[in-house]
Amino acid sequence: MARLSTKIARLFRQNRAPLTILSTFLLMVYVHFELQMLNILPKHKAEHAEGTHFSLAGNPLNIYSGEMHYFRVHPGYWDQRMSNFPAAGLNTLSTYVPWNFHETYEGEFNFDGFQNLRKYIKTAEKHGLNVLLRVGPYICAEWEWGGLPAWLLTKKGMKIRSTQDEFLKATKKWLKRLIKEVEDLQFSQAPIQVENEYGVYEQDSSYLPSLKQILIDAGVTELLYTCDDSNGLALGTPLKDALLTINLQENPVDTISSLRIHQPNKPAMVAEYWTGWFDWWGEKHHTLGFPWKNKFALDKFVGTTKDLIEQEASFNLFMFHGGTNFGFWNGGIIQGGKDNNYIPDITSYDYDALVGENGDLKPKFMRMQQVMRSTLKISALPAPLPIPERASYGDLSPTSCLSLSQIVSASSAFSTTAEQPISMEELGAYYGYVAYETNTWGGGQQVIDLKDGHVRDRALILLDGKYVGKIEQKMKDASFSSPSSEKHVFTILVENQGRINWVRPGDHEILNDQRKGILAPIEVNGRQLKNWKMTHLSFNQTHFEALEKSSDWSKSCRSPALPGMFKFVFKISGAPKDTFLEPAGWKKGTIIVNGFNIGRYSDLGPQKTYFVPAPILSTGENTIMIFEEMKNGHDITLGDVHKLG
Repeated sequence: MARLSTKIARLFRQNRAPLTILSTFLLMVYVHFELQMLNILPKHKAEHAEGTHFSLAGNPLNIYSGEMHYFRVHPGYWDQRMSNFPAAGLNTLSTYVPWNFHETYEGEFNFDGFQNLRKYIKTAEKHGLNVLLRVGPYICAEWEWGGLPAWLLTKKGMKIRSTQDEFLKATKKWLKRLIKEVEDLQFSQAPIQVENEYGVYEQDSSYLPSLKQILIDAGVTELLYTCDDSNGLALGTPLKDALLTINLQENPVDTISSLRIHQPNKPAMVAEYWTGWFDWWGEKHHTLGFPWKNKFALDKFVGTTKDLIEQEASFNLFMFHGGTNFGFWNGGIIQGGKDNNYIPDITSYDYDALVGENGDLKPKFMRMQQVMRSTLKISALPAPLPIPERASYGDLSPTSCLSLSQIVSASSAFSTTAEQPISMEELGAYYGYVAYETNTWGGGQQVIDLKDGHVRDRALILLDGKYVGKIEQKMKDASFSSPSSEKHVFTILVENQGRINWVRPGDHEILNDQRKGILAPIEVNGRQLKNWKMTHLSFNQTHFEALEKSSDWSKSCRSPALPGMFKFVFKISGAPKDTFLEPAGWKKGTIIVNGFNIGRYSDLGPQKTYFVPAPILSTGENTIMIFEEMKNGHDITLGDVHKLG
């Protein structure tokens, strides 16, 4: 199987999603240790920090930071979005670094384009910002598998976030390559965050010390620190000689006091001061913080921020600007309750942050400016760069369409065959969809045995290209009706909806069990089906180009076979502007604009429109493709208003 996996992975090598994920590597000033800031000041020796405060160049320093993830913001907007940081009174930018975003395929590292971390740091330097890097290897971040690369799941006995040999070996290679990328941007010493919120997860007390040694061996000389909420601080084993930092949304006075009891005579730092919350499909848009509280009103945000400043605590606003889960990079969670179901996160990562997904400055931003002016006695703040303009390009009707069988035919370069179905990981088809096809015989009622939960995450069942049923989590079987005993083309279209990025304490093994696709033989009416063709549908740039070349595009799209792909073409005169795609009347699928995978859509909500940044549009002709699974609408709309719920 290892050889087969390698062979198939090569086959899919050009069939990649447009994005990857971040880790936890925070560089800042620390008491009794020298500071490392990333390329933000002239290269001189960083000063010591004395007592309970940070300092830089001999001057006392409080870190007022905001979180913005380069992998969630188009590079064309890094500069504009960063201009909002000093305008809000902040002196620092923080970001995770997702491992899977840079090493999607084992041994192939990418630091160009969206992944150009150096350019991101240099852009922050332009705005006078310190940079906190958070490098993991696990980062959570509502990102696919918490930033861990899916190819880890092909390693026998893999146990993530542990001292298991295979995991540490892969982690060492990654961190060594990452640090090489940023090493010359450092000062002489600074703290580096080890892992992320490991206190509540902890199963292996040797894990954090092992990561510490990996970082040291990679050339890091800085002080290490850990990041946890109050529960993790109480449950976890402190890492020797590491700075403890805390996460919170409310009760700052008590929380900071508790942190100082755990860690006297050291700076108090809130690594994540949660300014809002993320959304998942089928829920309302969270605008008031924790969804189970929804009490984080604007006045409470102001009061909490003032309390942190008056407590002389440093903090990082998580999030300051949220961005977008482009492509198939969203994560998911196991939601509590009797069903304990998996729920994927939505495409928007607006987070109700101070700066919206589309760049809007929200009321929280204005109030933050007021707090910083009044509490810190700042007379004036710089103006940010203008918010990019928006445009309404109107309603569009599909010009042509493809059925699923035609999509698979056009995607033959991304297909392979085997006697038994193969998981997405073994195929090297880590994200998106895989169409599994074989033949079946027999008429009447047909039952697929699913008692082992070996079809993940969600699937559509097709017979001769027609939809006949679906498979969803925790189903013990799925049935469909066959019209005759003749041979039929039998297809299971499986979607990886996003690997889980966070589990509750005690659910650790769920994180290790994130393989997707079909994981075992398929039996229909007790008979095992063999001889499968498997086609990866990644809907990335390479795949988009293959679909464009298909000769099967049909102009009859009012009653098409579903699932299917729908093409829309429109022209822009003048410079492109941001727009928001609204697929009203459509049910569930994926949006691709000029070959760029915008992400998933669903009528479950709360999100109703999908952000299309101007840098992916072109003056002249533009092409949109909509992959719809179950129900197509008549038109789509490109409007100038973002509707998040």
